Amino acid sequence: MALFCSIAEAQNVKKSLNECIEMALNKNPAIKADVLSVERSKVLERTAFDIGNTDITLNQDPTSGGGPDNSLSIGQKFGLPVVYRSQKKLLKAKTGLESRALDLSKNELLKDVHTAYFRLLYLFEYKKILLKQDTLYKTFLHIATAKVEAGESNVLERINAEKLYNENKLVLDNAAKDISSTQIYLQSLIYSDELVEPLEPQLFLLASPLSRLDVQNTPTNKIWQAQNEINEQNLKVTKNGYLPSFSLAFNYQMLIKGFNPYNIDRQRFKKGDFTGLSIGVSLPLVLGAQKAKTKAAWHDLEITKLKQEADNTNRARTYDSYLNDLLKSKNSLKYYDETGMRQADKIINISQLAYEKGGINYIEYIQNLKTALEISLQHIAVMNDYNQSVIQLNYLQGYENK
Repeated sequence: MALFCSIAEAQNVKKSLNECIEMALNKNPAIKADVLSVERSKVLERTAFDIGNTDITLNQDPTSGGGPDNSLSIGQKFGLPVVYRSQKKLLKAKTGLESRALDLSKNELLKDVHTAYFRLLYLFEYKKILLKQDTLYKTFLHIATAKVEAGESNVLERINAEKLYNENKLVLDNAAKDISSTQIYLQSLIYSDELVEPLEPQLFLLASPLSRLDVQNTPTNKIWQAQNEINEQNLKVTKNGYLPSFSLAFNYQMLIKGFNPYNIDRQRFKKGDFTGLSIGVSLPLVLGAQKAKTKAAWHDLEITKLKQEADNTNRARTYDSYLNDLLKSKNSLKYYDETGMRQADKIINISQLAYEKGGINYIEYIQNLKTALEISLQHIAVMNDYNQSVIQLNYLQGYENK
């Protein structure tokens, strides 16, 4: 109950499409999370040069004099520079994927906002026509009632007039509910405290998109490209497993005089402290596992490329399908703009005058009204189909690349 009260009490505010888009991009928590993911990935790039912990060992032999058995040893393991460069490139590639994922999320959100906004425009235009129809049916009911009272017509004519008037009221009520539902949906997309009405006074047509899909610049293909880059860099990192690693250690004579539980005479070497240096190389001698890892990384690369090809083919086919729908809507719009709407206005004006003067009966009048108003409803339905096709085409191409 509280939810319905809050919806009923919410205030409507007029906003343009661009204002709704800006609010959605700035307030949507999913977009904010994707932005943080990009920032997190950039931070992780600084972990590329990670050579591991430095080993520090203190060795004290209480039975040894000031010899090398009493020493401080510092050791470090590291790989070749190419190893760290490869890791850096891999982390940068992962940042690129996160960035492309952010673009994809924005593109999805833009599609949802466009869809909701233009559905609202359509529904408000639909309501205008129903209100115009309400006025006509109300006039028809008034004339029919007057004719019955004057004995010029039978009760059946008034009953039909009441039926049309009440049915239209019901359709108007359902249209208002559809508007409310769409407003709530748009409100959830842009995280507004108020229900939104389109700023534009009437339904308008979006600009036509590209005639062909530019596959290489679609958001989804850029995701595939980023994943391919990751796979390529991962393959290089995996191949680094064939390379040797190195270790470097430095030993320095160390003698803690207070640590002598056996009272051994412990003197430093008279000619100076013992120092030592050791260098080690780790070589991969058993290569079976490494070969398997490399082959698996290569398969990852090939699998992604095949999936990319299949996805791009499907999207190009989907784009052509929406483009075909767009062309059909264009042909229909040409008819309504050049002929249909003018005929609808003439039908209403001529029929109303003829009915008032007795030139046509109420059945003909009702049929003419329905024909004229149906033309108007079909006109805005085609406009809505056109806009929704454009929205889908722009979504497939990417709103930033349209």
